[in-house]
Amino acid sequence: ETLLFDSKNLDKSTPELREMNKFLGKPLAVLRLDRFGRTHGVKLGPPARYEPEPPFVLVLPSAAPKESQAWLRPFSVTLEPPLGAGGKHPAQHRFTCKKIEGNQATVTLATEFTKMPDAPQDQLPLLQKATEGEVTFDIANGRMTRAQLNINKMVENHQGAGSSYHLVSGYTEELTP
Repeated sequence: ETLLFDSKNLDKSTPELREMNKFLGKPLAVLRLDRFGRTHGVKLGPPARYEPEPPFVLVLPSAAPKESQAWLRPFSVTLEPPLGAGGKHPAQHRFTCKKIEGNQATVTLATEFTKMPDAPQDQLPLLQKATEGEVTFDIANGRMTRAQLNINKMVENHQGAGSSYHLVSGYTEELTP
């Protein structure tokens, strides 16, 4: 079955999807960022969302990145119910400038948790935040042009000996003309 939503021609849309139109053109978040991509305030939207996931994926060091330069961005993941009891889990993003070609900087990203919970079942919701990948940043124009983020993590014995949980996910964001 094909489901269609066309915001410019609602009459051609699947009737059950027409109500999606009320969500278009409305802000989901209002944030205050500095020139390095760090969030300094959330006026609209869930503040806890932007701690583990910066709005533009990449947070730059205080000076223009140089090839082979690495920097850390510490943060905490808060797991609200039903995934957790609001506890904070310290983590960090490790960024490394892999190469610079012309005005394009290619930066790798890896998420590292300072300490994972001891119980395998408690580790499962954190896997969704354990992204790694590559970001391309246009230095001249000050914007991200592409992000390829992946998760490929496994938790052994999550439901007893011999069981395993494997999360594989991929996400690509690309600036279009």
